[in-house]
Amino acid sequence: MKKLWKILPVFLVVLAIGTFPMIVRGQTDSGSGIAQPQKELSVQGELLKVDTATMTFTIKPADGEEMSFQYDTNTKVEGSEKGVEGLSPNSGTKLNVHYEEKSGKKVATRIEIIKTEK
Repeated sequence: MKKLWKILPVFLVVLAIGTFPMIVRGQTDSGSGIAQPQKELSVQGELLKVDTATMTFTIKPADGEEMSFQYDTNTKVEGSEKGVEGLSPNSGTKLNVHYEEKSGKKVATRIEIIKTEK
């Protein structure tokens, strides 16, 4: 029992030193400091424009206001071999845009071209 009382203070000091940096940063095992995975959202609409300089594009959903999205080199485009830039001359194309909200901006992760029958 005397050994336990000698080891206990050392254990508590080691525990305090190990957890102090996480407590200061507000990161605990409760998950408050751990980034949560983003929920992917999607919307369908008609392509209005693509701005390759700012890497953005705009669509008009059938039942809503225009929506602008950012894209990057990781954005996958299904149905276009040239990526998002290949959509530029195809204003009016129907798209299904999968995106995530990041820092208040909509970032496209995947774009599907919806083929329409003529």
